[in-house]
Amino acid sequence: MMPYAYFCESCEEEISQHAGVTANHEKACFKRRLLTHPWQPVATPEARVLILGTFPSAASVEYGGYCGNPDNHFWKIMGKVLDSPMIALRVGPSATDPFAVPNWDYRYMILKSKGIALWDVVASCERKGRSSDSELRDITPNPIGEFLHDHPEVRTVVLNGRTAEKLYHQFITPPYPAPRAVYCPSTSPRNAMPYAKKLRAWRRTFRTALPKREFDPVPFAAVNKGGLFCKHGQLIVSLPGHAKCPQCHP
Repeated sequence: MMPYAYFCESCEEEISQHAGVTANHEKACFKRRLLTHPWQPVATPEARVLILGTFPSAASVEYGGYCGNPDNHFWKIMGKVLDSPMIALRVGPSATDPFAVPNWDYRYMILKSKGIALWDVVASCERKGRSSDSELRDITPNPIGEFLHDHPEVRTVVLNGRTAEKLYHQFITPPYPAPRAVYCPSTSPRNAMPYAKKLRAWRRTFRTALPKREFDPVPFAAVNKGGLFCKHGQLIVSLPGHAKCPQCHP
């Protein structure tokens, strides 16, 4: 064994302990592991739009739901597109708490109530690193063709990013007549496109994908289990740092 050496935990290769060599190796080397998609699709039988991402990032898995990375623009964009700003809210001791987590029940209920289904193209794969879609290998797709067959009301498939678009057309055979497949800019933080430009593209897609009547706000109280929100969907004073609802507390 060479002096001042250690074994890389990813590739089990013996690496020099010299700082430059070590740093360069750690930056480049991530062990590819077989990953399996952790969630079922978010959907109802009446879904009319299916949004497809590629595969959950490590951060999304840690936060427990689709596009869970706090830096991902998906939920912020959907809040604007669907006129449901509460969908982007994270629940914690204060609005700035770094450990605040999304209310997934509410987020998914909003999508379902608007006729939107949410899933990813990839069921399992090997990925180098934590999040890069460009590093996916040995891909097994989800049975999206079967999903579309079982949800005949889906008329539009929204593809969240170029990789999702590429893999959808590569692996998925939709039933006839095939729903319209529309690319939208990736909401991932890895996409350097400005948020405002992403929002315009997603709004343009949903302007034709869903009728206007689907954009009525859904009250948060429908999934309010912890007493954190009033019937108007506003934060109340149950937790420190939260504001009172101006309608309940004039």
